[in-house]
Amino acid sequence: MGGFGHGCVFRHETSVVVTRRIRWVLDIAVERGQIHTNSARVKRAEVVAIIRKGNAIYCEQMPDGKPGHGLWRFPDFDPARMERGEMIAKIKYGITKYSVVMEAVSAVAVDLRATGSGRYLSIEEMHALAFAAPHRKLIKLL
Repeated sequence: MGGFGHGCVFRHETSVVVTRRIRWVLDIAVERGQIHTNSARVKRAEVVAIIRKGNAIYCEQMPDGKPGHGLWRFPDFDPARMERGEMIAKIKYGITKYSVVMEAVSAVAVDLRATGSGRYLSIEEMHALAFAAPHRKLIKLL
């Protein structure tokens, strides 16, 4: 039997009751304004470009030194390198204190030489690579 110190023995039935009691106390504290929930998250928006070439879509790998380095993703929409088309999808996700809305738009590439870490991939090839979670959700919608 595992203990938590102070002579307390952990039992499964007790933990369920304690968890419900804690949740009830927290709900009351939120109602009274004594604590705040994640609803005060910082809202952010990002726009990614879906650039097609036949059945393939342009993707980039995050460079070393950046959060998520090594993961694949769709490129951020950049008006200097791309022409914007229609909106394809909108995905909401949270990461740390941020509530993010990612909008995917079709785009036509004007200049992709500046990135260097990207290539055109088929949907099947994308499934074999490590994509950031929101971008993986977007793959399912394409």
